Amino acid sequence: MTQKILIIDKDQQSRRVMKELLESYGDFVVVDLPAAKEKPLSTAPKPLTQQPVDMIIAATQIPKRRGKSELKEARQQYPHAKIVAMMDKGQNPESPEYLGLAKSMGITHTFAKPFHPSDFLYVVKQLLHHA
Repeated sequence: MTQKILIIDKDQQSRRVMKELLESYGDFVVVDLPAAKEKPLSTAPKPLTQQPVDMIIAATQIPKRRGKSELKEARQQYPHAKIVAMMDKGQNPESPEYLGLAKSMGITHTFAKPFHPSDFLYVVKQLLHHA
């Protein structure tokens, strides 16, 4: 079964790499959006945001303010989607502060950039196939 993944990241290169990795796996439809300062999903074309999404991969700087509104909006619009937060280099996704915020925001998994492609694909497959 084909599953839809939405990628939100300000970095075009990161979006391209993730999209190519996922599409090479073969059973994902991937849509990528540049991150906006506010409400990236509301600026997306309506046909895109009105379709169900199985997973959202979003670059974020939690616990900083940037990224929280995007994740909150994504959770509201797609309450059943798995959310993977991609942390910028230098952030520690294992810190107690981050883990508490991630849990409260419904984040399913976190990755720190840069990531190893095989680890990334493994986690995405595991999260979607064990929904």
